[in-house]
Amino acid sequence: MAFKMLLVVCKVLLICTLLLAFQAAARELLQTSDSLVPQMSPIEKLRRRDVPWGHNP
Repeated sequence: MAFKMLLVVCKVLLICTLLLAFQAAARELLQTSDSLVPQMSPIEKLRRRDVPWGHNP
């Protein structure tokens, strides 16, 4: 019984760790993409993302 409880606790901890890691990675990605593109309106950001890298004027 105690062994099953331990397994459940380990699974929950693992899932929480993965979620936190994913959240941190996503936040980092958002920050870097925002810093790459100068402050523009959201529509201009979307237009800029449609253009392949190396082809923007």
